[in-house]
Amino acid sequence: MRWFSLYLAFALCPTLTSAVELYQLHDDRSIWRFNGTPCTGSTCTGWRLLDNNPRTKAIAAGGTKLYQLRDDGSIWRYTGTPCGGGSCPGWQMLDNNAQTKAIVAAGTALYQLHSTGAIWSFNGEPCSGSSCPGWQLLDNNPQTMAIAAGGWALYQLHGTGAIWHFTGTPCSSGSSCPGWKLLDNNPQTKAIAAGGLALYQLHGTGAIWLHAGLPCSGDACWKRLDNNPQTKAIAAGGLALYQLHGTGAIWRHAGLPCSGDACWQRLDKNTQTEAIV
Repeated sequence: MRWFSLYLAFALCPTLTSAVELYQLHDDRSIWRFNGTPCTGSTCTGWRLLDNNPRTKAIAAGGTKLYQLRDDGSIWRYTGTPCGGGSCPGWQMLDNNAQTKAIVAAGTALYQLHSTGAIWSFNGEPCSGSSCPGWQLLDNNPQTMAIAAGGWALYQLHGTGAIWHFTGTPCSSGSSCPGWKLLDNNPQTKAIAAGGLALYQLHGTGAIWLHAGLPCSGDACWKRLDNNPQTKAIAAGGLALYQLHGTGAIWRHAGLPCSGDACWQRLDKNTQTEAIV
């Protein structure tokens, strides 16, 4: 099965007049930004082209920033210049490491996950030529399979289903990376997403759970938001939560409190969609 046909990335700008920035990545690797116009029936015209690079593997967004990960492991930041004709010059390189397999962003923060399980935080310094010194090591655990970020928080998911929260202490000059606290250890957990101050987990059954916040204990830590076996993926940005069904349908959570079908609003139903971030 192909890894994806369509990616979405979104973030909440941290201001009183903030708005959700929503992006998608097509299977031809083109990147598009949502202009605020929702679908009318089967017509969805609210998108503007930002890049058309066939090497783009994934995208991430945080605050007002958009990033792309290319298939060679390089990470790029969007500078604000949209495509003109066949040219899309609006990108600046931040790293160029072949081990990079995923990126996430929140607010002004950007993180990358290596195939070794290492997690790195961007310190703001872009590449200069072939030198890319702007990264600090936060963890180096081979069990790490995914990371998520929201607000100022960073989380990692292990293959065992364990979820860990970063406490703010980076790795020492040796191999010690003590800055992580266990939040959950449920083997049913298959994915995590974070937005604003919220953390979500998705179970293999399709159930979606919201973390009650810190501190908490036992079952009281999680509130179930949905239990749909069609749900394959979740993603979050700001105060918004989204789910993707196996049919390609994308749904947005209506917020708490809600009940029944009123909890979710459909945003799209494209059978080519395979993943959201």
